Amino acid sequence: MDKTLLGWLLLLGIGFPFISLLLNEAIEQLEKPQPALASAFRKTQRYVLPPLAALLVMRKLLDAANAENLGRLIETATWIAIIVAGVALINALLTTRKRQARFQIQVPNLFFQVLRATVVLAIGYHILGRVWSLDLAQFVTAVGVGSLAIALALQNTLNNLVSGLLLLIARPFKVRDVIDAAGAKGCVAEQNWWSVTLSSPWGFKIIVPNGTLAGATITNYGTEGSWKKVEIAFSYDDPPNKVIPALEAAVVGIEKLQSAGIAGVSKYADSGIEYQLWYKVKGGEAWGVFNEIMTRLYYVAERNGFTIPYPIGVQYTIRADAQPGLGIPQHFPEAFKDRKAEISKYLQSLPYFTNLDEDGIESFSNTARFSQYGKGEILVQEGKADEGVYLVVSGSARIWTQNHQGYPQSTGLLGRGDVFGEMSLFPGELSPITVIAEEDTEVILIGISDMVSMIQNKPVFGFDMTRLIEERKRSLDAVKDLPETKQSLSNNGHIPQRAK
Repeated sequence: MDKTLLGWLLLLGIGFPFISLLLNEAIEQLEKPQPALASAFRKTQRYVLPPLAALLVMRKLLDAANAENLGRLIETATWIAIIVAGVALINALLTTRKRQARFQIQVPNLFFQVLRATVVLAIGYHILGRVWSLDLAQFVTAVGVGSLAIALALQNTLNNLVSGLLLLIARPFKVRDVIDAAGAKGCVAEQNWWSVTLSSPWGFKIIVPNGTLAGATITNYGTEGSWKKVEIAFSYDDPPNKVIPALEAAVVGIEKLQSAGIAGVSKYADSGIEYQLWYKVKGGEAWGVFNEIMTRLYYVAERNGFTIPYPIGVQYTIRADAQPGLGIPQHFPEAFKDRKAEISKYLQSLPYFTNLDEDGIESFSNTARFSQYGKGEILVQEGKADEGVYLVVSGSARIWTQNHQGYPQSTGLLGRGDVFGEMSLFPGELSPITVIAEEDTEVILIGISDMVSMIQNKPVFGFDMTRLIEERKRSLDAVKDLPETKQSLSNNGHIPQRAK
């Protein structure tokens, strides 16, 4: 017996049944975890193997070359079965959404559709040209003439299609990247044959045609977020070495940020010093973070006494009979609101200050200052030194601390008349609590040196402060001994970790 014929007999008698058994085993193993891949194997087993075996029997064993029409029909059926199984396999191996299995490859929708169409058209061309020996030259010529007319009518559409294919080859971005191109900025949500869909920071969708993108400069910020900046100016009377740390502290505690703030002087302008505050944030969170930072900058200026310069138009009238040498003053002092009387009255109403005489109250009133905080801002932070003792005047703030397992726990809500920051009275002691504003909150801050001096001169006042410290310590010890639990926080679910 001819060796070649023996080889084909072994392939058909042993090889095909063995391949069918392997496919059947794979189908059973993949039926539940990967149904799409199991379906592709099932179609290969049911639709491809039988006509392929029949074709080999006719061509190699029976030498049925004369039965051209029957052979062509069987070969056509085989290639059609290959199309069905191949498209099913592409559907299982490629995905345009989030990968459901490790073997899947995530691709843009345009590439997915083009690949499936290429498989169908290539096999279809082979069936017509090679299996049925049709002369496709005239057909291609006719299609070419018709395609020219169609191309002129669909010039923009074809431009987007070709540009989309070029973008897929170059891959300047991928889904979930944040890009800036052609005047549009956002996170890439989808890419298809005609356009790219961007999710803007404001919640709506931006559709950018592929043709527009192909001719534009594309800035890709990736998926890790991008650096943004806010610009603000302060008076020349505000020293940069004081302004810069205050700006960087303004972004502390914002959960959506991916880095600490970096501030610096950008320009010495005519009316003031201009500063830039840089921060890193994901594209979808950019607008919300920008708005929160801009809101906080107002309270930063209020707390630190910074002046935001703005142009003021002033009209002067010089009388003809004005005295000689009388010029226009070069500096106009700003109006200053004296709040000493308000501080004095407020201190007298607090239980921890009732034992102070008028001189003691007046001494605090001369040095204490008002500070304003916006919702979500951190007043004091656990693990860092306090600036002094804080007295809540209006609004509310929540106290947070970490239990022994390291999880944040709330110890209560501070309101008007409450006091915190008492650990500043002990040199080298760090704050055991974090205090975060629940709403716009105003406090009076009394400096450390003033408090220490008053305690030394007024032992009764020192006793009242000791009582406050003991009460705070008992409440913190009770919270730290709570079982391991997690709580949601007022500051957008975020609390700064204890300083190392």
